[in-house]
Amino acid sequence: MGVGKTTFTQYLFKAMGIEEFHGSPTFPIINEYSSPIYGRVYHLDLYRINSEEELYDIGIEEIIYGDGIAFIEWPQKVENMLSDEIVRVQFSKKSNGKRIISWETEEE
Repeated sequence: MGVGKTTFTQYLFKAMGIEEFHGSPTFPIINEYSSPIYGRVYHLDLYRINSEEELYDIGIEEIIYGDGIAFIEWPQKVENMLSDEIVRVQFSKKSNGKRIISWETEEE
């Protein structure tokens, strides 16, 4: 928490042509956007999800297997459902306050 995930997502969405960003979906769990470049884009914050049943209740299958792009905070809650076509972005914060962003794909 507090490592810059929401700020990163905000600027990424802006680059995708999304003008209105609603912030982190901590309480609604899902925010849906429409990108003029990429189509349907989802931003999920699964921190408050406690069971696989809750994932199905929010329509996780339609989101991650549909034709949109999903940005998922706390993806370990849905790890067993993710395909190989993902990019994992890791955020961390050093003791001096600097942030480190790293990424990897399943194809590496």
